[in-house]
Amino acid sequence: MTPKACMTKSNKKHQKHYLFYLSSLIYLLTRLQNLTKIPVFVDEAIYIRWAQLIKNVSSLFFIPLTDGKQPLFMWLTSLFLRVFPDPLFASRLVSVLAGLLTLFSLYKILNLLKPKATPLVLFFYVVFPFTFFFDRLALADNLLTALSVLSLFFTLQFHKTPSIKNALLLGSSLGLAWLTKSPALFFVVLAPASVFLLSLPKIIKVKKLPLWPFFLVGSSSVLAFCIYNFLRLSPSFHMIGQRNLDYIWPIKEVLSHPLNPLKPHVSDIITWYRFYLSTPLILLTAFLSLLFLASPKKRKLDLKIFTVFLWYFLPLLASASVAKVFTARYILFTVPFLLILLSLATHHVLDFLKSRFKKDSFFLYLLFFPLFIPSVRLVYHLSFKLEKVILPATESGYLEDWTSGWGIKETADHLKEVIKEKPIVIGTEGSFGTLPDGLQIYLDQIPNLTVISLGFNYKTIPQPLLESREYGNETFILANQDRLKLDTDQYDLLKLVARYEKPANTPPLLFYRLK
Repeated sequence: MTPKACMTKSNKKHQKHYLFYLSSLIYLLTRLQNLTKIPVFVDEAIYIRWAQLIKNVSSLFFIPLTDGKQPLFMWLTSLFLRVFPDPLFASRLVSVLAGLLTLFSLYKILNLLKPKATPLVLFFYVVFPFTFFFDRLALADNLLTALSVLSLFFTLQFHKTPSIKNALLLGSSLGLAWLTKSPALFFVVLAPASVFLLSLPKIIKVKKLPLWPFFLVGSSSVLAFCIYNFLRLSPSFHMIGQRNLDYIWPIKEVLSHPLNPLKPHVSDIITWYRFYLSTPLILLTAFLSLLFLASPKKRKLDLKIFTVFLWYFLPLLASASVAKVFTARYILFTVPFLLILLSLATHHVLDFLKSRFKKDSFFLYLLFFPLFIPSVRLVYHLSFKLEKVILPATESGYLEDWTSGWGIKETADHLKEVIKEKPIVIGTEGSFGTLPDGLQIYLDQIPNLTVISLGFNYKTIPQPLLESREYGNETFILANQDRLKLDTDQYDLLKLVARYEKPANTPPLLFYRLK
């Protein structure tokens, strides 16, 4: 190869890297701005509180397992809490960085499949509201997504170059995904199956292949199993299986009514796609990728693209078939695989139009741009105009109802000022979730402050709060209006400190002080 050819090849490689760097910069700018604008969500409050306890008390390392939740996300969050004082920012930063890992994995996967389609997948990931919205929430689903896409990259890389190193990388990514959430089990099975599928042409042609690549990829799943079983060090390990039953139907039950819950869940998926991907036309383009599984030249099934389709479709179908509780974040880990198919399909469509009409690629990209205007508009509203966002019914809890933490940080700031003068006792509704966990994350290790969980439906002010007032403490109640069932005369003992309104006319959060 001549020096000039070497320089040309090197320049192209650098251009690819610059494309990823530019995409990463845009990604970070869009994800980090107004990162804490959406108030803490119920599951976020629980996860952050667990992370704080892990940070404060080393013996509580496995505390998420007491509720059957794998702890990797909380472990990482506990590290960030040591650096950043705002707990909501620190925890959501973990998700932002997980999304950056997803972006990097997509970049590497498209370089293996179709390098010319790489700009498209990077653009789709940055601009689509589906990824934008969940990249900015402190939920384990985002970390699961990042590790799942990374596992697909290592699967394709292992097929390209079978080696102990790639087997270890694949097994580690699968194991870490399994330490994050149980749906990682889909990919623990799919990874070795995919390597076998990709090797089928050689098996058929040669009729005899060395067994060691299949032994190595099988050992990747074994390594993932070993990493996951590290959780057996906790006596609460069995809770994972128990709590999983709260979210999925047993197979026997599913077989007795296979279209329920599948049919309503398919309707939910279509609703989420229409909202988070913004335009049905983009979704239709994604499914055009099925038409391009066959190579235009050889008319053979492209097994790599078919593998991506399986990683997208099979977990999505399984989740929709067995899930009792089904929201958009439970299928988030399938979305990057859909974006890969979408980018490949769009690339083929653009190539066809370019050859047919002899137009420049940039001109064709401009023709496609109007399709993304609804997506850009929704991203803008999620960043700066939350009052204009109306989420689908299954998603409303992020911004509305008792699950959304409007006013919690403001309440905590008020209490921090009051505690400078007197000890404080505050009673909150419930015992788990938005309240009291959402309040405690902002008041972690504040001295002379006690948070009491009051439960629900009490008609009179609970005795512990009355006793606290008698002892001379500043005593408060924090509850959502529709969940506070006090008798009318009890309000004579209270003074309203603040009323925090919530979107869509949902009941406000009320902050009272005992007179």
